[in-house]
Amino acid sequence: MSGTEAESGDERARKERMAFLNRETAEVYLLLDFLSGRADRSLRPTQEERARTLLDQQNHPNTVDTKEGRWRADIDDDLSEPTRLVLRTMRIQYPLEQENPQFQADAAFLMRARDVLNTRASPATGATIAFTSLVSAGSHGGQLAEHAADFAERAYPQYRASARALAGSVTWMLRGLMVVLISALVVSGYTAWGKVMLDTLDAIRRDDGATQQELAAARSQMPAWQSAVACGDHCADGIAKTVSLTTVAICGDRMSGPAVCDRVRDIAIRRTVTSYELAMWEFPAWLPWFDRMLPSNIAPNADADAMEQKRAEQWAVATMAVLGNYVMPILYGLLGSIAYILRRHYDRLAAHLLSPRDVRANRIRLMLGVLIGGCVGLIFSGSSAAQSTGILGAAATLSTSAIAFLAGYGVEGVFKALDGLITQVFRVNGTDKPPPFTAPL
Repeated sequence: MSGTEAESGDERARKERMAFLNRETAEVYLLLDFLSGRADRSLRPTQEERARTLLDQQNHPNTVDTKEGRWRADIDDDLSEPTRLVLRTMRIQYPLEQENPQFQADAAFLMRARDVLNTRASPATGATIAFTSLVSAGSHGGQLAEHAADFAERAYPQYRASARALAGSVTWMLRGLMVVLISALVVSGYTAWGKVMLDTLDAIRRDDGATQQELAAARSQMPAWQSAVACGDHCADGIAKTVSLTTVAICGDRMSGPAVCDRVRDIAIRRTVTSYELAMWEFPAWLPWFDRMLPSNIAPNADADAMEQKRAEQWAVATMAVLGNYVMPILYGLLGSIAYILRRHYDRLAAHLLSPRDVRANRIRLMLGVLIGGCVGLIFSGSSAAQSTGILGAAATLSTSAIAFLAGYGVEGVFKALDGLITQVFRVNGTDKPPPFTAPL
């Protein structure tokens, strides 16, 4: 029984060794395919490699008197010249067979060739090339393509699940980009609409203040019996029912130009319509009771109208604060993170630098983008003045959403700024540093 177990253990070890060598061979094929298909890489050895080879030959001259010496000399010659390297690789039977008399020499050549080709493919490696090939194959219907992807799966079978996960996450990220982009545009448009109406209310208040000042100045110059009727309730309705020359001078002549009384009525109508539209902006589905605030259905209870208008304005200000300081920065922070991940994936895909850790790194990047976007509202207020900076020598205005997008895209820069802020806040001028140690005499 012990002999059988030892024999089975030897057989298992032999199979594991052969599987390892076959994976090495598959990686060599991948590296050859990568280097031969790029203009910025070459199979030809660099000057540093040539100098190192000459130095090794001087320090350790090959002796061709023995079989191992001849093998070593042949391997060094084959690795030093691209054509011989390819010919030697193509002569090796795949998969390797241990019964081949050249098995040891071929195995040594393949391991040396893997090391040399990885050096020439830098910064890419056989592992990143294999993983990138599997991701590319997984992005096209999940079917492994021939040649590169086939050898990639043989060289690194453990990458299969991670490559499919990364390809799937990138696909979902492309779809999520459209969803987040549309959501951000909808929220931005909705917020801009509310801001326009709030700005309109501010303009109406300014116009009303100027008109009231003009009326007050005119009344102050009139006798008491004339100011009681001049531009009063009749004038507010746009009808001057007095023949007083002073009244005509104040209210204006319809034939000569716009009247102050007409402006008073116009301001009242604008305020009512804007308040109604502002309320419909806040609650567009369930405000039938607010129809009474239409210009054609103005309720007789002025106090109730004023309360409803004030309530609509307060709700609008609160909604703008929430959307501008929290919802929009989170959306744009997430959008910036997705844009960074997709751009980085594109660059690394073209350079064959993808790795399995990109799956988790992308998820972490998304969470950091959401976190940073949400924290932007704690620092920058949407109602405050926009930030000004210089871009390409020109002044640029950045809103809170723009800052959130940049923060989500460049998370590293944000954390560096936070580190500097923490150092500045909690370590003022380095006064908390301990005194230098002085050895006792």
